[in-house]
Amino acid sequence: MLLVVAGVVALACKPVSFYRRPPSLRGVGVPLPPPSFRAGQRISVRVEGVLPLSSSHPQTFVYLWEDLDQSGYFVRPDADTGEFLFEDVQVTVGESCLDTHYVDGLDDEDSGIAYYKVELRTEPDICEQPNCSAPDTIGACVCLVKWGSGC
Repeated sequence: MLLVVAGVVALACKPVSFYRRPPSLRGVGVPLPPPSFRAGQRISVRVEGVLPLSSSHPQTFVYLWEDLDQSGYFVRPDADTGEFLFEDVQVTVGESCLDTHYVDGLDDEDSGIAYYKVELRTEPDICEQPNCSAPDTIGACVCLVKWGSGC
C-alpha cells in the first residue's frame, strides 16, 4: 500500500504536458518583381502561416529557424486568427531547411516542431499552389515542402 501511495505522489509531482500541433507554414512570397531563381541563390522571402486557434494568445510567440545560416526569427501571431508573417527571411534556394514551433503564452508549453525544405520548382501546376511563390520570368518558383522529421 505504501508503494502505491508513493507512486501516486511521484506522478502527481511530474508536470503534465499535452501534445500541441506545430504551426503550419502555408505560403512563401518573394518581393515583386521576383528575381530569376536558381539553385544555390540567396534570396529574401516572406513566410506566412497559421497556429491552431486554441493557441493564439497575446503572449504567444512563433519561432522560425533557418538551418543553413543558423538564423532565427520570432513573431507574435494574430490573437483572433492565429495567422503570422515572417518578413525578410533569408533562404538559399534548394538548400535551406526551416523549422518552426511556438510557445503558448498561457502556460509556456512548446509545440512540436514542423520542418520545411525550400525547393526550386518549374512545373506550372506546382507553382500555382499556395505554398509557392509567384513564378519568375522563366516559370520557376520557390516552394515550401513539409518534411516529416528534419531536413
